[in-house]
Amino acid sequence: MPRPEKAALVAQTPILCLVCGDLGMLDVLLNILLFVPLGAGLVFRGLSWRRAMLLGAALSLAIEVTQYFAIPGRDASLSDLLTNTTGTLVGSLLALSWRAWIRPAPAVARRFAFGAAIAWLSQVTITGAAVKPTLPSSVYWGQRAADLGQFDTFPGKVLHAWVGDLSLPGHRLANSQAVRHELLSGEPLKAVAVPAGLTEGLAPVVSIFDGQQREIAVLGQWKQDLVFRLRSRAIDLKLRPPAVRLASVFSPNPGDTLTLSGAVRSGRFVVDASGPAGHAARVLRLSAQWGWSLLLPFDYAFGPEVEWISALWLICWLLPIGFWIRGSGVRLTFATPLAIGLLALGLTAIPALFQQSGSLGEWGAGLAGIAAGWWWGGATRMPSRPGVRTRGPIEAGVRDL
Repeated sequence: MPRPEKAALVAQTPILCLVCGDLGMLDVLLNILLFVPLGAGLVFRGLSWRRAMLLGAALSLAIEVTQYFAIPGRDASLSDLLTNTTGTLVGSLLALSWRAWIRPAPAVARRFAFGAAIAWLSQVTITGAAVKPTLPSSVYWGQRAADLGQFDTFPGKVLHAWVGDLSLPGHRLANSQAVRHELLSGEPLKAVAVPAGLTEGLAPVVSIFDGQQREIAVLGQWKQDLVFRLRSRAIDLKLRPPAVRLASVFSPNPGDTLTLSGAVRSGRFVVDASGPAGHAARVLRLSAQWGWSLLLPFDYAFGPEVEWISALWLICWLLPIGFWIRGSGVRLTFATPLAIGLLALGLTAIPALFQQSGSLGEWGAGLAGIAAGWWWGGATRMPSRPGVRTRGPIEAGVRDL
C-alpha cells in the first residue's frame, strides 16, 4: 500500500542497510518467515531448491524495484532482498526433508529434541531479557499531548503530569537522572487530563523521550483504552516492545477529568485510571513467555487475551519436543522427569534471572504441549503390516534431496 506521508522518512533509509530502522531485527525475522511458505510450496510443486530460491529472489527483487520507483512511502532495501531469498531457501529445504522431521530414526530424534529444547530455552532467555525495563542515562524531555509523527495526537487537555513525586513539564528536564531513577524504582508516570473524544491509534497523553529522540515512556489513549509502555531491552534488540492496556477508560463523551497512571513495579505492569465513573486498574506480571509479542508486525498492547496467546505459544514450542522425545525411544519413566526438568528450567529458573516467575497456566500449557507431542509421536509411529517393507523416512528424505 502506498504511504506518501512516510516518503520523507523513507528517503532517510539507506538502500544498502541490512538491519534498518527502530524495528530492524523484527523486519529481518518477519521477511525470512514471510517467504518460507513460498519456498516450500514451490518444492512441493516439483521445483528443485535452486530454482525455488531463484524464483523467490526474483519475486523479492521485483517487489523492491517497484517500491523504489513506483510506490511512494515504501522502503526498498538490500536487507529485504537477502532475507526474502533466505526465507525461500529455508522453506525449500524444509519441504525436501519433511519426512526426516516427521519420522526420524531414534538417534536423529534425540538430536532434534535436544536442539529444539536448546532453541526454546534460548528464546526464553532472550525474551526474559527483552521485556525487562532499561532506561538510558541521557537528557530527558517531557511532553504533554505532544504532536509526534509516529503517534496520533491526544485530542484533550493535560492539566498536570508527574513521575512519582516529581513534576513533569512539557520541555527539557533539569532532573533527568532523578526521573530515570523514579521510573526504574517503580514510581508511576501520572497525568490528570480532560479527554475530548476517541483516537484511532495510540496518542500519548504524557510521554518522555530523550535528546536522541528515543522513547522512554508513553502513557496514552488508544481508542477507548489506556495504554502504558516503558522502554525495555526489546527496543535495543530492535524488536517490538511490550505494552499493556486498560480497557474502556475513555468515553466518547468529552469533558470528564481523569487521573491516569502507569508503572513497572516489582516485575509487573501496573496501570490504573480513576474518574467520575469510578476506579479501574490492571496488574500484569512480566513474562519470559512473551516471545510471540516481540515478533508482531503491528502495534499491540497486552489485553486479557495475553494469557491464552502465551499458552498457545508455549504449546507450539513444546509439542515438537515431546514428539521427538517419543520418537527417540525413551521410556515414559525417564521422559517424565526429563520433561519436568526442562519445564523447570524454562518456566522457573531462567525467568528468575530476570526477576520473573512462571504461572500455573504456563506450567499447564507446557505440560499439555509435551504430552500432546508424546501422544502424536506414538500415533505416527504405527507398525507396518507383516511382510510389507516400507521405505524408511531418512532414506526417503535422502532420495528426495
